[in-house]
Amino acid sequence: MKIIILGDIGASEYNIHAFCCAEKDLFSSKIQDICADADVVILNLEKPLTNTISPLGKCPPDFYAPVETIHGIKLLHPKVVTLANNHIMDQCEQGLQSTKNILEENGIYHVGAGDNLTEARKPVYIIKDNISLGIYACCEKEFSFATEKTAGANVFDPLETFDDIQELRKSCDYLIVLYHGGMQGYPYPTPYQQKVCRKMCDKGADLVVCQHSHIIGCEEMYGCGRIVYGQGNFILEEVHDESWYSGLMIQVIIENDKKSIQYIPTLTQDHKVILHPDADSVRNDFVQRSQEIAKKDVVDNYFSDFSDSRLSNYLIKLSGKRKLFQRIIRRLGILKYYKRMYTKDACSLILDYLYCDSHREAIECGLHRYIQEKENGDMMIRGIK
Repeated sequence: MKIIILGDIGASEYNIHAFCCAEKDLFSSKIQDICADADVVILNLEKPLTNTISPLGKCPPDFYAPVETIHGIKLLHPKVVTLANNHIMDQCEQGLQSTKNILEENGIYHVGAGDNLTEARKPVYIIKDNISLGIYACCEKEFSFATEKTAGANVFDPLETFDDIQELRKSCDYLIVLYHGGMQGYPYPTPYQQKVCRKMCDKGADLVVCQHSHIIGCEEMYGCGRIVYGQGNFILEEVHDESWYSGLMIQVIIENDKKSIQYIPTLTQDHKVILHPDADSVRNDFVQRSQEIAKKDVVDNYFSDFSDSRLSNYLIKLSGKRKLFQRIIRRLGILKYYKRMYTKDACSLILDYLYCDSHREAIECGLHRYIQEKENGDMMIRGIK
């Protein structure tokens, strides 16, 4: 069995016509040949497919792509599309339903999202050449998550997800877990992310692939499994940053008891995807980062430095200051000093609320209720209710 896993995919204003018309050069012929030769192609759909615009109104922006972009996606011969990500509910429930419908109409399996949490948690099984493949998808908790009563993505839950993986392990020969999590733009795992992914391997995952970071990261062999911390984008041009234009196609070959993995670097160039012209350099950087995280305390130390560099940005956003004020602070170049406005006691209080599950749950619930009340009030003002 030959499996290809692609990173985040989403049509943009620059290539929407090429997607809708399935232009042959949207993806190079070599990439299309690699996908056509595979038994299973898996990709993460970063934007719901819908022609009805009904934005969720969250932050960050609400993505969507016309249903006609399925024509371009089909050039990659997808067998399974994962919907477990932080954008699948960007156009509310209708956006998810529209996406599911268009995938099903085209004979493509979807995994990681559903009309409720029970459905969202269901894996996909594929049997080929007497090999059973299990595919499970989950994501970090953002606005897209499903509940037992509402539609959405399969959110990672340590009380449920590990049991799901352990149970799935019993009924397949090879188990792939697609985990939409990690820090955007950060090429290393966070300490908690590493802990989660290692536990997924402990529970039976042969391969854990972390998407969402939009940057090529590194890998780790752990127990009997392999973890890829950051696959990069396949094609997603929402941010004009060089790191967003590179990605890895992951090729898994299973023959009897033998398993091999190959990384095939790609590059978005002129709004199309080609095999990366400097593939060896991309792989070497990937290997170097992988060797780094194998060293004691590197993951913790790198993340401590990264977190310190982001602290002022978090604090100014959590302060509730108007966006104009935030822009002024950034324009003046003094954002990095903003954290000095917080006393030690104030920081200790915030940290306590983050540490404590009960406080954090109460804050989460209270904010959710408050946002609903504000939305209902705004609708009444507009005369909708």
